[in-house]
Amino acid sequence: MKRFWIAAAFLILLLLPCWALAQVYALPVQGGAVDVCTMEVHGVNWLFLPAFADVDAMFPEKEDLGGAWQTQDENGEMLFVMQSQNLRSLFLFSDDPENEGRAFIENCEKHVNETTGHMALISTDGLVDHSDDLRQLRGRGNSTWYNQKKPYQFKLEGRADLLRTGNPDEKHRTWVLLAEAWDQTLLRNKISLDLALEMGVEETSHSEHVDLYYDGEYRGVYLLAEKVKVDRGHVDEMDYGKLIKAWNEEVGQYDLDSLEAGQGQNRFGHEIHFVNGLAETEEPTAGAYLLEMEGEGTLSDRSWFRLGDESIMGLKNPDNASEKMVAYVSEKLEEARLALADGEPMENYFDVDSFVRASLLYELSYSDSGFHYSSSYFVLPAGQSIFRAGPVWDFDLTWRYWHNGINDHGVGIKDASGWMTEFYEDEGFFKQLQQVYAEECYPMIRDILLGEKQGTYLQPLDEYAAHIEAAAAMNDMLWPQQQYIRSIYAADWYSEVELLRRFIEERSAWLHSVIVENAETDSLTVRALHGHVEDELIFQTLPWCDAQVKEYWHEQVSEADEENYAVWYAEAVLQNAEQEEVCVNGTLLSGERQEDGSLRIAFTFEDPSYRPVDYHGDDIGLVYDYDTYVQNYPWLLDEYGDDPEAVMEYFCDEGMYEGHVANAFFNPSWILLCNPDLGDVFGEDWQLYYWDFISYGHDECWLYATDDGFRPEVQDAL
Repeated sequence: MKRFWIAAAFLILLLLPCWALAQVYALPVQGGAVDVCTMEVHGVNWLFLPAFADVDAMFPEKEDLGGAWQTQDENGEMLFVMQSQNLRSLFLFSDDPENEGRAFIENCEKHVNETTGHMALISTDGLVDHSDDLRQLRGRGNSTWYNQKKPYQFKLEGRADLLRTGNPDEKHRTWVLLAEAWDQTLLRNKISLDLALEMGVEETSHSEHVDLYYDGEYRGVYLLAEKVKVDRGHVDEMDYGKLIKAWNEEVGQYDLDSLEAGQGQNRFGHEIHFVNGLAETEEPTAGAYLLEMEGEGTLSDRSWFRLGDESIMGLKNPDNASEKMVAYVSEKLEEARLALADGEPMENYFDVDSFVRASLLYELSYSDSGFHYSSSYFVLPAGQSIFRAGPVWDFDLTWRYWHNGINDHGVGIKDASGWMTEFYEDEGFFKQLQQVYAEECYPMIRDILLGEKQGTYLQPLDEYAAHIEAAAAMNDMLWPQQQYIRSIYAADWYSEVELLRRFIEERSAWLHSVIVENAETDSLTVRALHGHVEDELIFQTLPWCDAQVKEYWHEQVSEADEENYAVWYAEAVLQNAEQEEVCVNGTLLSGERQEDGSLRIAFTFEDPSYRPVDYHGDDIGLVYDYDTYVQNYPWLLDEYGDDPEAVMEYFCDEGMYEGHVANAFFNPSWILLCNPDLGDVFGEDWQLYYWDFISYGHDECWLYATDDGFRPEVQDAL
């Protein structure tokens, strides 16, 4: 009864005022109203309205601009208005907006500042689906925390099924708001989590896109999701953290965070970190362990350890763990790692099915971090010795073509480091991976995500896009791509969605070819670096095949011209190749068996990264390719028809300034991402990045830097 009174009271009071100088509009909702403020964006006043607002009633006199309206505010000043559609709206209200509002939360390293407040989740018809006090509101995330669009975490006073699953086990207190600041489509995390749920990975977080308003200010489209943690309806295991808390409260020890940290070594001689002075039992298997792979720059856990390969594992539960606990779980995982490397059956140490399904998601999406570093979870249930894969997470930088052709056209097995290479070498793992991909995963991609069928969780890509289209346009107005790097493969929202579709098509088909159709055939993928940097090629064999490249030799047969790409000739010597035929870049070729048993294979291939393009005497081929440009921005064909000269002129006159990607191997956003200090030199004048790359950056292997630092003229400017 008390909680209901609090919720009703704060809704009726018009909630919280916006900052001075902004116009405030009270929007009616069930039982009261909420305030939304106007915002100045690039010198223009905007009002970003949630889906439930009645625009006609608010502004009967307005001019329709197609996706927005022009009208006047209460002072007679020009005002532009946009409205979302389809999404529920989440309103966050600070208890003390002046001293502990959004600026306070965001103005800190590692999101250490936190505060209290209230929340209201409002449906598209203005009904309040849930409201509650917030016992904690803070930032979250690692690299995403340093974007202008910040991610958040909040903790409710009471458990709630905010996502309306209808399952009482899905009632949680702690929730996260993913900013999707790296993903222009705003869809990659949502699709990945839904695909995992569709594949039966039950511990996966449920999620939903929402429009976020923080103290009356619109903050963009966010993904509301369950936090990865030990809890019923998620990682449903014995909560070791709660056990430790209870044991220590029994002896009068309540503030565990104040206990001194310790450091030591396990029996393998590897570094472990723990908490001293904890009350505990003699048996370190009393509760479940939730571990996450971490990097040096992302580690924030009190309890953690290193494995023999120098990888880092942080303890998410229990976060306050004793020396005995950390030593135990670190030694168990090291034993499993060494056994796997020695060729022991994976099933002796790992739950194969859970790792198969998680690995497929990481492989399909080309997740660089999956079982390599960061955001990959391991669970060791209480009293057990078999690890299972924890919830999958963090897909905003996945499902995309990378900048240097390593994943050109959706091909290539992801980074060979980490755990997955040795997983692939286990026969039982690979056979089960083949079966799950062929019978479950690939049909889901083909028939649902790329088709028209409806899944229990997974939906067609067209429906995902249509659902957030209006909200994405509003988000883009507040967070234009020039303000920060959201996508390594940047484009406008519609083009980026189509690139996502193309990647899913190519990636899923290629994996079906190598995993299911030609799994027994040794396969070799060979690619050239963009512009033939140092004449290097990239050779990659499949990790589940025994064949490995022993040596190789190559030369350029013909240089690129305006009509043709460069052609390369290469020879590779493969050791442990069982058959006389090898699949090279998708084509089956016969090799020649050598006296030592190795196989020599010879072939030619094109390098699609460069053709010379003359623009008033300058060669812009390193950053521009007509076919790539019109594929990325198909509306150009409607505007200019099939007129390559007109399209090229548009790119140089307009596209460069907007950061368009016209060559699959060059993206100005990637250059800035690798060299953030260049922003002080070039700022947001994207045209400079193109011309500078043509003149200098290509010769300096992408990073505009030498071993001693930036080239002199850039260093002087810095």
